[in-house]
Formats: sequence, structure tokens, C-alpha cells
Amino acid sequence: MPAKKTSHKRSAKTSVVDIEEYPQSQPEMPEMYSMMDQPRKPRFMLLALVVVVLAIVAALILRNKELFVAATVNGMPIPRWELNDKLTQRFGNQILETMIGERLITAEATKQGVTVSQAELDAKIAEIESTLQGQMSLDDALELQGITKSEFESQIRVQILIDKLLASEVSVTASEVDDYIASNSAYLTATEPAQQRIEAEEQLRSNKTAEKFQVWFADLKEKANIQRFVGEIGE
Repeated sequence: MPAKKTSHKRSAKTSVVDIEEYPQSQPEMPEMYSMMDQPRKPRFMLLALVVVVLAIVAALILRNKELFVAATVNGMPIPRWELNDKLTQRFGNQILETMIGERLITAEATKQGVTVSQAELDAKIAEIESTLQGQMSLDDALELQGITKSEFESQIRVQILIDKLLASEVSVTASEVDDYIASNSAYLTATEPAQQRIEAEEQLRSNKTAEKFQVWFADLKEKANIQRFVGEIGE
């Protein structure tokens, strides 16, 4: 008989490891903070800052009201920017061309070494003031024209520069003075013959300078590098 196979059963030994023998190391988790734990900037701080800024702006406007408000009508303000916009629309091109002309003339005078002293300026202003014959003050006359004293002096300074720049091209003869007095004696303010001749010569010289100026200035303007960035104002 075949021998019986003996089956051997192996008992599975369970190896029990004491977990206390090993440290229970766990990966450290990053420390988390809730939004409640983080410091927050109070919103009222931003609001307070806005209020302070507005208060400062309001104070500046009140203190320098004329810089921001041109006039008020029944308490309603007319902003200066609105006035400036209207003036620019109406007179912008004319004023711009005048400013360009003044820059060109001043630059040419500097180039040629032509200057105007304060004494020359004062003398010319006194001469103009004398033509008013005491009917009104110069300040009143300027106010009627809507011109400030500073603007007036600037215009006179430019006029003197023009007279000096073109002086060599303008001449007046004695016969021209005689003819002018004969034709315009009723319009002369002077009564003495000598003063009439001086007045007539000055008027003739002024007329000739104006004629020469048109050609001279057109040539000066043509040679200049002028760039306008505002286009036709008012279009």
C-alpha cells in the first residue's frame, strides 16, 4: 500500500511588534491660521483718510476760491475751467498767434543783442499816458480794454524791441514831416510848431515801421520752426 502522505500544518506565527518601540513620527503640517486669526486693517481707517483728503481740498478751494471759481450766480458757482474753456473757444487762435509772435520777436532781439531797459519802458508808458490828456487814468483805460498792467507793459516792451530791430530800415525826411503837418494839423495834439514836428515825425516813423514789420515778421515766421499741437481751436 502506498504510504500515506503526511500533511504537516505549519502554524502561522504572528510577529507582534510593539509600536511603542518606534517613535510615532508624523509629517509636520504647516501651521494654518484662519482669517479670523489674522490682523485686519479696519475699513474706517481708509474712510477717515478719504475724509481728511476731502477736507484739505475743500479748505484749499475756500482759501483760494478765485483759482477755482470765476463767479457765483445766486450761490451757484461758475467754475474757472468753464470760463477758460469759453475764452479758449472764442479767442484761442488769436491769443496763440500773438504768443507765437512775441516769442519770435523776443528770440530775434536776443539773437541781435537788442534789449529794453526799465527806463525806456517807463518813458514809453509815460508818453502813452500823456496822450490821455487827463481824461482818465492809465489804469482806467487798461481796465476798459480788459488788459492788465503786466500785459500792457509786456506789449510795450515788444513794441520797443520792434522799433529797435527795424530802426535801421526806417527813415523820415523833413519834407515828409512838412507834408504830414499840412495834411493832419487838426489831428495833432501838440500846439507848438516844434512839438508838432516831433509828433509828426514819430507818427510817420510808427507808420513806416508798421509797414516794414509786416514783411519782416512774415519772413521771420517763415524761417522759424513752429509746431502747433492744438489745431484750430474752436472747430
